[in-house]
Amino acid sequence: MALLIHKGQLQELLRFNKYSETTDISKIGCSKGFQTIKILYEKTLTLNHHYAQVITFNEVNNSSADKKSLKEVECILDFTLGMHNDLNTMYFETAFLQKRNTDVMLELQQLFVDHTKPIKYHTALEQLRNTDDWESVRDNLCEYLKELDNAYKR
Repeated sequence: MALLIHKGQLQELLRFNKYSETTDISKIGCSKGFQTIKILYEKTLTLNHHYAQVITFNEVNNSSADKKSLKEVECILDFTLGMHNDLNTMYFETAFLQKRNTDVMLELQQLFVDHTKPIKYHTALEQLRNTDDWESVRDNLCEYLKELDNAYKR
């Protein structure tokens, strides 16, 4: 009889250990998810900065001094027009990529909302980045996992 009780206790301990292992893996997965979102968000912001630089560069290149130079040097007019067309194509492609980058940014923000909903963290990703409050995300995640542990123990 004592062996059966001991066997039951060992089985319960084994189930608890498996659950703890699953919880630990989930915690690591969530943490990696947050890190991935953070990295992608930073890279997307970097791309936005790059696109702003491209637009500024385009505006600088369209100065009147460049137009005077084109009138003075007619022998390179054809080449310049060809390059201008190529640059326009590049700017249109850049505008398209900038729009896609904005779409990616919105999708990342929604992914973050979806990812933090179970842990009851409601601060937007942009605000989180500005305040660098990742510790609160980790705290909410730990609290959520404690609640899961307590629910399992009952």
